Amino acid sequence: MITFITSISTATQQIRRSQRLQSCYTDFTSVIFKENQRLICLVLDSAFNSSCSQLPRGVRLQITIDKLGTQFTPTGYFTDFSYESTTELCVNCTDPLCQSLKFFESTIANATISSYTLTAKVSVGIVIREQLDFKTCMQNSYLNVYADRVEAVVQLPDRCVALSTANASSSVQFADSALQFTHISPIISAKQLTLPFSTSAFSLFDEKNFESLRVRLCFQRGTTVNCVQRDSKELRIHGLPPGFTKLSLKMITDGVKLVGVPSSVGKGYQQLMADSDFHVKLSVNVNNISYTFESTDKVTYEVGETQSFTCSTDVCSQNMLYVHKNSGLITSANILTTVKKSGLITYVINENVTTFNQGCYLGFHLNYDEKFMWLDLIANTQTICQISSNQSYTLILASKNKTQTIITQFLYQLNSTTSLVNTSFIVRSEILLMINNSLSTSLQIKLDTDSIDNIPLLKVVNHCLEDFRIQQTIILVISMVISILLTIIFYDAKYYCNRSAKQTTKMSKIILLKFNEFDDIE
Repeated sequence: MITFITSISTATQQIRRSQRLQSCYTDFTSVIFKENQRLICLVLDSAFNSSCSQLPRGVRLQITIDKLGTQFTPTGYFTDFSYESTTELCVNCTDPLCQSLKFFESTIANATISSYTLTAKVSVGIVIREQLDFKTCMQNSYLNVYADRVEAVVQLPDRCVALSTANASSSVQFADSALQFTHISPIISAKQLTLPFSTSAFSLFDEKNFESLRVRLCFQRGTTVNCVQRDSKELRIHGLPPGFTKLSLKMITDGVKLVGVPSSVGKGYQQLMADSDFHVKLSVNVNNISYTFESTDKVTYEVGETQSFTCSTDVCSQNMLYVHKNSGLITSANILTTVKKSGLITYVINENVTTFNQGCYLGFHLNYDEKFMWLDLIANTQTICQISSNQSYTLILASKNKTQTIITQFLYQLNSTTSLVNTSFIVRSEILLMINNSLSTSLQIKLDTDSIDNIPLLKVVNHCLEDFRIQQTIILVISMVISILLTIIFYDAKYYCNRSAKQTTKMSKIILLKFNEFDDIE
């Protein structure tokens, strides 16, 4: 029995050895290292050997590479192989060795295509290294600005994190100058490369005139150095913590203002801002478009109005007008305060606006008839109105074209719980004319010289026309009622007339019948 099994085993080994296929592919077969895709591919050049057609659809591919040693053998399995049509087989290579210098310095490779019973040795004639496109190593870049430092940041994909950086430099372009920096030791962390600027760079930085950032990186592999660069306009301001717990953006006649409630941190900023220069930038996002307004007024971290933004140029005025007319489409807003002492930046503060145009009133209607004009104010139920009851306020009805024009103003005691202002004035045709020709009309509420609220005009109601329409409607309704009543009366009269006629005919027949009876008696 032992002799029989030994004979079978020996015979099986002889069968397997006898089915080693030769000369399936020529020496023009190549191995390509595809670094971008992390693949090792065997590109096959067929020798058109008919005996190699015995290779089945399910095969295993093994590749050996000289510089990586025999212990590293990338392997792949395929179920759709065909000797007649398959020209390329690729194996994933996620092993760290695939990113090593030895991997890219390799010049000799061998491959084996095998099944359970067949084996084909493949002689590789050339090894091709498909180099990484280093431009893809710089996915995104931006300028980081903190309260005490400035730094450039470049985000790196996984395949580039392990690459050594031979040289790094950056430049920041301002409207009037450019700053150049060389970075000796960039910091790679969390898949990003951080290029810190020198301490003196922060004092020269001016976000108002910032235009762009350019980063240049040189990657080294062996003795080869590849350099790439990327331009970016992205600026990220971090700075000190916000100083307001609530910050509201409100429309005023000639611009916008911010009303805030400071936090305990913000109250501490008051002393820091003593004897300082300020640059405050307000960014308002309306319908996914950002509009910027600037101010050099001192920021006050107190309850109430903190900052006003008005315009001195035509472009600014047009943008401000658009924000006014589309205040309901505001999605976000923030202010960035840059504080300088002795010409040097000491810190920056980024504040987010929490509410938009939350005044006491949402808008107003202007009504008029033949003799008088009067106003209806629509209360804002989503906010707590700060207008006091039984307090005399000045109401200014204003229409704005290129310059503000005051149409009329009067004193009135507003009650914060009512929406109707029972005040009227004689009809003035110039008011209607200016409203029709203006870009915007508003009602400003003032207490002494302070602006309390600025309310947009929503609708003009012509009660003469409304009364005429009402009269027409009443006449039409009365006419319809009379018509219906007459129709009913007509049909009722006709009905009774027909009924009487039928009864008369019947009676005539009865009388005639009676007369006939008398004739029979005779």
